[in-house]
Amino acid sequence: MASYKEVAISGSKSKRFYEITIFNGGESAPVVMAKEEEILVVNDEVIKRPSGTLCRTFDASENFPERNPATGELTGKEINAMSVYIALYSYIMFMDDQKSK
Repeated sequence: MASYKEVAISGSKSKRFYEITIFNGGESAPVVMAKEEEILVVNDEVIKRPSGTLCRTFDASENFPERNPATGELTGKEINAMSVYIALYSYIMFMDDQKSK
């Protein structure tokens, strides 16, 4: 069967994390979950759809390669997971202090 009113289109496709959640386990280890979405841009229309989930138990002793958030490229440095935890905790406490003012 022939296609009905087929037209050429232009566009692009990319992925991004749209939500990052940390489940603070209390007596169990915290879990980090990141939800991905695929972004399609077709003839100036933006279409977003969920594309997957990453989930991992937080390990404070883990080191991982640093990436440039703007480009995704490796910087050659390493980050310790505990320093991320400390930074997030400190930022959340800062936000709490600010709401109290």
